[in-house]
Amino acid sequence: MFLLKLKVLGIFIFCFTSIVYSAWELSLSKTVEKVEVGNTNLVIPGALITYKIIYSNLGDEASNVIIYDKIPDNTSYYTNYSGTASGWIVEFAHINSPNQAYGSSDYDITNTNVTWVRFRKEIVTVSESNLSLYVGVIIN
Repeated sequence: MFLLKLKVLGIFIFCFTSIVYSAWELSLSKTVEKVEVGNTNLVIPGALITYKIIYSNLGDEASNVIIYDKIPDNTSYYTNYSGTASGWIVEFAHINSPNQAYGSSDYDITNTNVTWVRFRKEIVTVSESNLSLYVGVIIN
């Protein structure tokens, strides 16, 4: 087994896979999708910021992939994100330095007091291109 850890634009990705005959390559980008406070786009306490993580598989099938993102300081995780690509398991950590391994028990499905969000998927196929994962936070 081989563990690859990359940090791209503040996003971490892990992939555990056998490297024999494998040539997978994942592309990631992270942008602010929108900022909302009522009918304005002001970045003030109470504002909802939605981050969009776009991923593409540019190589062979990848297995046991983890994409995780730290919740920014002075914000709280917002549970009502939508549009996340299918097949991903969304999990949450509640400590500052969780174990990032694929089967780590530092993550669960409880979405309160969240410090990290983890998207986990057994197989990312070669046809997965320009698909999105979302993380929403509220400014404290």
